[in-house]
This record gives sequence, C-alpha cells and structure tokens, in this order.
Amino acid sequence: MNEIYWMTVVGNLSTALMVVWIVALIIVLGMLLVLAASEGDVIDDEDSAHIFFKWLKRFVVCGVIAAMANIFIPTTKELLYIYGVGGTIDYIKTNDTAKQLPDKCIKALDRFADKYIDEPEKDK
Repeated sequence: MNEIYWMTVVGNLSTALMVVWIVALIIVLGMLLVLAASEGDVIDDEDSAHIFFKWLKRFVVCGVIAAMANIFIPTTKELLYIYGVGGTIDYIKTNDTAKQLPDKCIKALDRFADKYIDEPEKDK
C-alpha cells in the first residue's frame, strides 16, 4: 500500500513540474515580447537592464530544469503500469508453470482448430 501512495505523490510531482515549466515559458515569452515591442525602451539604464535580464535568466533556468525533471519523472498512470506490468513480468520469469502456459495454449488452440476444421469435412 505504501508503494501506491508514493506513486500518486510522484505522479503529482510530475504534474506540478509541468505547470512550472509552462508558466515559466509563458513568462519568458511575455518578457521577450515586451522587450521586442518596446524596442529596448523598457530598459532605460544599466541597472534596470541588469535586473530585467537577471529575472529573464532565472525564469529560463527554472523552466528548463522543470522541463528536464518532468521528462524523467513518470506520471501516476505510467508508474502504475510500471509497477503492475513489471511485477507480472518478474513473476512470469520466475514461475515454471507460467513459462509452460504459452506452449500449452498453442497446443490447445491447435487441437481446437484441427477439430473445428475436421468437423465440417465429416458432415459432407
């Protein structure tokens, strides 16, 4: 039960990181749009230019870090797939009876198909 709790928490972290990088992208685009529209008039002196570009760099770095982290942190749905399918594959690899199932199923299907195909010929 503990694993499922942490999967949902990590999934929420993935969602929060997505929101962070999208907001950072919107702010950076807005800042660049203001800079382009004002043709540099927003930045009157060196101090305001320094402050403007300092904040621009901060938002760019924040957005890039959040985007990179979001790429590597799976969502809740992906974590549940990993947990469920991974556990099933591990079980099948270690269980000898489960390893024999594909061969038995193929043999059963083959017998069923032979019986199904042979019956119409008997009716003729």
